[in-house]
Amino acid sequence: MSIQYQAVKDRDRYHQYFDAEPPKEMGAHELIPGYQGSFIRRHPDAERDDDSAPQRQALLGRFGLATPWAQDVDSDYKYLAIVRSEPAACLAPTKDVWRRAQPCIIPAESFYKKNVLQGENGLKHVSRASGKPMGIAGLWSANKSPQGAVVHQYALLTINADDHPLMRNFYWGKYERRMVLILPEVDYDSWLDIRPMQRLEFIQNCPVAALKATPPFKSRATQRL
Repeated sequence: MSIQYQAVKDRDRYHQYFDAEPPKEMGAHELIPGYQGSFIRRHPDAERDDDSAPQRQALLGRFGLATPWAQDVDSDYKYLAIVRSEPAACLAPTKDVWRRAQPCIIPAESFYKKNVLQGENGLKHVSRASGKPMGIAGLWSANKSPQGAVVHQYALLTINADDHPLMRNFYWGKYERRMVLILPEVDYDSWLDIRPMQRLEFIQNCPVAALKATPPFKSRATQRL
């Protein structure tokens, strides 16, 4: 299953809404699995006994966690770009990702989906109704390249959308409506500090985001869907 989203590219907007200095290289604007984008994690110095210590750190990473399967196929399958929150803690292959990966926030302006009722002509650009960027809950990890360099990776978390007033009208899978987990701003730090055993409870109690859907701009991402 493919997933595309539009990253926050304005540096001032990024800093204003996510209280983190964006990375020097921010990656692509239209993100598909395998592309480079930014994510936000808890800063390594956050626990330092210093009021000036930064709390959040934005890094460049690959959209999609490394997988041990299908290494020779295209990027939609080579990288685990989304993680289903409900079975992730107990089912292979995502249980190890759920256990080992760290929580992160993915700054995004929007994502793209098709409306069930409008078929192929129903592609929509889904964003927050308030006009603010969305902080999507995600998981990150780091591996070493064959050359020994640290490679950061991240994936988006998804939840069931059968009861969401807007997203229940959109395709995600063949039999189920799903959506990315959009965090309220007041819960950003709670998510970054959460422990694996607390994640499911947090997700289940997370308020539903108010969203709007509009026709998308012409882009490579929209042409793929």
